[in-house]
Parts: sequence; structure tokens; C-alpha cells
Amino acid sequence: MSNWFVSGLIAGAVAGAAAGLIIAPKPGKVTRRYMGMRTRQTNRYLENLREKSRVYVTILRQKVGMDDSQSQEDHSDNHVGATG
Repeated sequence: MSNWFVSGLIAGAVAGAAAGLIIAPKPGKVTRRYMGMRTRQTNRYLENLREKSRVYVTILRQKVGMDDSQSQEDHSDNHVGATG
């Protein structure tokens, strides 16, 4: 019985190794290059989104008649009032 177990264990290991080689992901160097590219794309997307957000906030502030100095004062007043 132990011979069957050992034979099955070896056959399973060989089959697992073969399957791993067949369906393995791309090599490490290729994967790192891909991840670097995707990271740069994501950073550019987020930077673009941040810039668009700044533009939209500026437009909204102009529409409601609030400039940056008023926004800073209002924010600091609210912060002080919340703590005291």
C-alpha cells in the first residue's frame, strides 16, 4: 500500500509541476515591466483627475461667489468652533 501512495505522490508532483509550467504567468521581468507601466498609467490618470477636480472646485467657488481666501477663513473658523 505504501508503494501506491509514494507512486501517487510522485505522479501528483510531476503532474502539478507540468501544469504549473504550462499555465504559469509571464516571467518576473515581464510582470514587473507590466506593473510599472500600469502604475505610471494610473498615476497619470489620478493626476489628471486631481487637476480636473481643482478646475471644477474653482468654477463652483466662482459661481457661489467664494474666493480662496474666504474658503480658508471659513474652514479655519469651522475647525476652531468644532474643537471649542
